[in-house]
Amino acid sequence: MIWAVFRVALLRLVRDRGALVMTFVLPSVIFVIFAAIFGGSAGGDISVRVSATDQTADETGARLIEALQTAQGVAVRVEQDIDAVRVAVANGSHDVGLIIERPLADSDTPPLRLLITSANELPSSMLIGHIQERLAADLPDIALRRQANALTAVIGALDPVQQAGLEQTIGALDGQGAPANSLIVIESVDQVEGPADAVTYYAGAVAILFLLFSSVQGAVGIVEERLSGVRARLALSSGGAGVLIGGRFLFLTAQGTAQALVIFIVAWIFYGVEWLGVLPAWIATTVLAAAAASGLALALCTLSASREQAFSLSNFTVLILSAIGGSMAPRFLMPEWLRDLGWITPNAWAIEAYNGTLGQGGAISAMADGWLGLSVFAALGLGLAIIAEGRKMRA
Repeated sequence: MIWAVFRVALLRLVRDRGALVMTFVLPSVIFVIFAAIFGGSAGGDISVRVSATDQTADETGARLIEALQTAQGVAVRVEQDIDAVRVAVANGSHDVGLIIERPLADSDTPPLRLLITSANELPSSMLIGHIQERLAADLPDIALRRQANALTAVIGALDPVQQAGLEQTIGALDGQGAPANSLIVIESVDQVEGPADAVTYYAGAVAILFLLFSSVQGAVGIVEERLSGVRARLALSSGGAGVLIGGRFLFLTAQGTAQALVIFIVAWIFYGVEWLGVLPAWIATTVLAAAAASGLALALCTLSASREQAFSLSNFTVLILSAIGGSMAPRFLMPEWLRDLGWITPNAWAIEAYNGTLGQGGAISAMADGWLGLSVFAALGLGLAIIAEGRKMRA
């Protein structure tokens, strides 16, 4: 009898494609994604995107930028002015801004300024490591020149013999010089005060993750209504698929907005995430995130033939999109190819919009791309759901 029960359970599993996918395919896919993220992190394959500008006429600045451009794990784009660097960091297109403000051998003040955002501080530490490595390997003379300049500021100029000895020593350096200290000052380009890095990031990341899951739970009702015959009666009195899907879309969007409100209230009370000061921008971002989640959930459920299939397809899709889109691990830890792939997910656009809302004081320019991406997901999902359900109603 035991083996009979075992055989029945095995046959059910084999015949249920959704269960097979969730049991055997999903864990492997999630493993591959996280291996790509954290394996790349451990192996040094993460690329730090740097927007740089040299505001000096000194050759040492050009040498540093050239050295960083050839370094593995650094992608440098050179800008002509500081404002362009600030914009690149503020809108998230680059991880760190590097401004060379004065000659590297200047010992009076730090010649390098790094621009960061509070939600993305790790890349700055990585860039500092790369700078120190390049200084030691490619510009070993900088540390010695800085020390010599500091010394002459105290004792006066060197005589010709001493100067010649210094130049001879500098010329003999072959990658063995120690990196200079006190080269760098760090500046945040955030326009609002708030908690740093992970807390702010995950407020938006967790919000969109659970918006997707709760929308799936609500959208499955369409499949149940279709199978129970309730949909046919509603269709006769309501006016078709557009009305049925549209009404549920509005409900799920309202439900998602309320759910996100609870998450951010908790973030505000316990972690000081300040969003009330940018309330209009937060409302716009949250409503669009909820709409995108609702549209995607409705599309997945209307394409499903059964409740079980709807749950399997939706949960599989949500987990994959959330892993790729940054809800489970920060996107700046991901390899470049996985960051680019993340733009096919609503998670990445929602995180982008929330970072613009919370980190850039609700500036329209910082949120525009995120809003546009979420709007596209909402419109496509809603449209696909109406078309799919309309065809099933006519069948």
